[in-house]
Amino acid sequence: MLRFITQKFFYGLSLLLGVLSLVFFLFSINPADPARMLGGQFTDQASLEAIRAKYGLDKSVWEQYFLYLKRLSPVQMDGGIGLKAPDLGMSYSSGRPVMDILAETIPNSLLLAVCSIGLALILGVVIGIVAALNKDLWLDRLLIGLSALGMAGPSFFVGMLVSWLFGFTWSQQFPLPWAFCLLLLVFGLLYSRIKKSKQKPWLYGIACLAFILSFFVPALYIPGTQLSMSGSLYEIDPFEGPQLALSNLLLPMLTLGVRPLSVIAQLTRNSLLDILSSDYIRTAKSKGLSKARIIWRHAIPPALNPVITAASGWFAGMLAGAVFVEFIFGWRGLGLELFEALQREDQPIVMGSVLFFAAFFVLVNILVDIIYAWLDPRIRLKKV
Repeated sequence: MLRFITQKFFYGLSLLLGVLSLVFFLFSINPADPARMLGGQFTDQASLEAIRAKYGLDKSVWEQYFLYLKRLSPVQMDGGIGLKAPDLGMSYSSGRPVMDILAETIPNSLLLAVCSIGLALILGVVIGIVAALNKDLWLDRLLIGLSALGMAGPSFFVGMLVSWLFGFTWSQQFPLPWAFCLLLLVFGLLYSRIKKSKQKPWLYGIACLAFILSFFVPALYIPGTQLSMSGSLYEIDPFEGPQLALSNLLLPMLTLGVRPLSVIAQLTRNSLLDILSSDYIRTAKSKGLSKARIIWRHAIPPALNPVITAASGWFAGMLAGAVFVEFIFGWRGLGLELFEALQREDQPIVMGSVLFFAAFFVLVNILVDIIYAWLDPRIRLKKV
């Protein structure tokens, strides 16, 4: 177990170093002048030279690279070996420490990612189990069709659609003119069912009632979602200051969770069907175990292995992939901060954001490998 964690640690460390090196040298060929960004457009040449000397911008690219790694390292070597807090530098545009900026934005992004993957896991697993237990029936086809539709929509398109529908069109009270066509469709379907089955006359009554109500429903109004198109976790009130606004979380959470929900639903269904057709499930049936015990105790836990793999990958990628979602909804998180930093060519913020994304991805993958053994009794972490 210790050897496994050590191997994963050094693998993650090498991955972080590679990603940081790539981003650093990409910025080194950027023609933008960080000293000009720090000093302003009307700073004289002497002040620019002083700024370059202060931040080490007058040195060669390799010297700047090793100085950055030295500041980033938690090991203190000047005046004896010890530990220190990693230094991510100062923002070129605002002059604030990058660590303070990340501390303000990371909690918002984590909250959005946790809520989105939680929504995707709960609904996706439930939908996948229901679809698997109703294999080849109309409910199975409906759920799989909807999940395929959810996977087809990219996040930036779904975000704009969700923002427009729930944050603008359906935000306030609106009528239901489309209900007339919907109820007529229900009437037609029920009437066709009545003609085929004369033994259920109560269906005719329901169809007649739906037909009569279809003339009155267009006059009814729905209260509306009361949601805004954009907004962050806190809103500034001119009299009371920052106010918690959890309602602003709903639309970006729905947008970010649609695609992983669809993937998890299909993975759960396919994995559960494979498990139900395996030999040990047939053995459990031959022992006389109840269907509920076989499904919930012996089938579902091992069927969740690919689901956990997919969920971990989506969760780790959500923080980086939420850039456009946070931009569309104005959610003040790390993704929006990274987007604005790229526009400003603010290298320290970009480097700090990339470091956090990569470290989070490595940590999630290590935790997933440990969770495997807990979910599936066929997998064991061997002691070495």
